[in-house]
Amino acid sequence: MFTKRPIVDAKVELLTKDSTVIGTVEKTFNVNQREGGFVFELDSLGQYILCCTHPEYEDAYSNFEVKRFYKHQKYMILSATAMQRKQPKQQSDDLAYEHTLNEVVVKATKVKFFLKNDTIVYNADAFNIPEGSMLEDLIRQLPGVNMDENGQISVNGRKVDELLLNGKDFFNKDRKLILDNLPYFMVDKVKVYEKPTDLQRMLGDTLTNKNYAMDIGLKRKYQDGYIANVEAGHGSESRYLGRLFAMRYTPNSRLSVFANTNNLSDNRKPGNNGNWSPLMQPRSLSTRQSAGMDYNIEDAAGRYVASGDVTFNHQKNEQETTTTTENFLTGGNTYSKGFRMGKSYSTNLATSHRFEWKKNWGYRTSFAPTFNYHKYNNAYNNATALLSEDMFGAYGKAWMDSIASPALGAMLRKYSINRVLNNTKGEGRNWNAGLKMDQVVSFKHMDNNYLYLWANVAFDDARNKAFDHYTLQTLSTETTDYRNRYNQNENHGHEVTIKVEDYIRLQEKTGKNNIRLVPL
Repeated sequence: MFTKRPIVDAKVELLTKDSTVIGTVEKTFNVNQREGGFVFELDSLGQYILCCTHPEYEDAYSNFEVKRFYKHQKYMILSATAMQRKQPKQQSDDLAYEHTLNEVVVKATKVKFFLKNDTIVYNADAFNIPEGSMLEDLIRQLPGVNMDENGQISVNGRKVDELLLNGKDFFNKDRKLILDNLPYFMVDKVKVYEKPTDLQRMLGDTLTNKNYAMDIGLKRKYQDGYIANVEAGHGSESRYLGRLFAMRYTPNSRLSVFANTNNLSDNRKPGNNGNWSPLMQPRSLSTRQSAGMDYNIEDAAGRYVASGDVTFNHQKNEQETTTTTENFLTGGNTYSKGFRMGKSYSTNLATSHRFEWKKNWGYRTSFAPTFNYHKYNNAYNNATALLSEDMFGAYGKAWMDSIASPALGAMLRKYSINRVLNNTKGEGRNWNAGLKMDQVVSFKHMDNNYLYLWANVAFDDARNKAFDHYTLQTLSTETTDYRNRYNQNENHGHEVTIKVEDYIRLQEKTGKNNIRLVPL
C-alpha cells in the first residue's frame, strides 16, 4: 500500500536507456512547496530511466521519453515514483545474543536556532519550558520574537502575517486557540520564512512582497493523533468558566473544535511582558459564549485542498459606573455626581472556506466563499447632577434615585445648579457574503506564459437605528432643554469584479535545447 507521502533524503539518478548514469541528486528536497522533489536538466531527446533509492525502501524505476523540445517549454512534469518500504529482516536464533555495555554518558549542547538559507529555524527541545506549558510559552522564549496579549507575533521587528501548523493555515482569525491549546512538547521545529503565493512561485517572482510566515512543525510521533483540553471552574458571586478544545490530525487532514463560556470579563494573564496593570481592568461585567470548528483536508498527491472555519460568538455586557467630581473655583467649589447603567448584547457568526484543485504545476483553480453576520442591541441610562454643596453623602445610596427621579426632590431644589438626564437605545444588524474565484493556467509547451483569471462577487446589507432622549434642567433659571433624536440607517450594496492578466516570464536561455525535469 502506498501512502503517497513524500520521501525525504532519497537518492535519484537519471539514466539513459542503456543504463548509463548522466545525473544524480543525492538528496531530494523541496520543489513547488513539496518535499521529495528533484530537478534534472536535459539537452537531448530520447528515452530515459529514473532510479530512486533509499536505505529504508526498495529501489524504484520509472521510464519516460522526451520526443520533442518546444520553443517555449522549460519544464517537463513527471509523475511521482512510488517506493515500497523494505520488510524487516528476521534474525536467526543462531545470531541472536545479548551483550551488556558499560555505562555511557553522552553530553551535547543543543543549538537554539540557526539560519538555513532565508529561513530561521528554532529547535524547540533546546529551550527550558516548565511542564504543562503551551505553545504560547515556547514562542515567548524564542530569541528575537515578540508577542502581545492578542497573539500578534513579530520576529526581529517584522510582523508575522500567517501562523501555520505543519505548513497549513490554522485559525488565523484567532491565533490564541492554537497558542493556548497546543502543548509545547509536541513541537519539533519553529520555522520563520517568506511564503510566496502560488502565482509568485509559478512566475519565479522574487520582487513582490511575500507573506511572513511562522510554521509550527510537529514531531514525527505526533504527526497523527488527538489533542483535547478541558477546563472548568466555579467561584463566588456565581462566577464560572468552561472551555473545550479538541483536534484530530493526520499528515493530510485536520479537524478541530472549540467552545468557551464564562462570565469573568477578564481574559488577561499575569506576567505577559509585565503589561498587566490596573489601567487594563474591564469596565463592564461580560458574559461570553463562543464555539467553532476548523478543518483542512489535503490530497497526499497535492491535487486538491479543502479548508475552512466556522465561529460563533455571543456576548452580554452589563455596566454600572459612578463618577464623583469636585471643581475648585474662586467663588466656591461645586460638586457633581453621576451614574451610567445599562446592558448591551452582541452576536456574531462568521465562516470562510477555500477549495482548490491542482491538475499540474501550471494549472490551479480555487473557490473561496465567505459569510459574516452581526447583530447587536443596547440600552443605557445616564444621570448627572451639579450641586453648590456636597450633599450626596447625606443621602447614602438614595442619591441615585434622587437625581434620576422625574420630579425634583428637596436636595435638588435647594442645592442643585443643573441636572442632565440622558437615555439611549440602539439596535442593528449587518451581514456580508462573498465568493472569490481564481484560476491560473499555463499554456501547453509554453511554461513561461501564464494566464491569471480572478473574479470576486460580494454583497452586504446593514440596518441600524438609535434613539436618544436628552434633558438638561438649569435650576437657577428654571429652564429645561429637551432633545429627542432618532436615527435610522440602511445600507445595501454589491460588487462584481473580474480581472484577466497574462504573465510572461523573461529569462535567459540556458542552452540551445534544454528542458528541466521536475516532479508533480
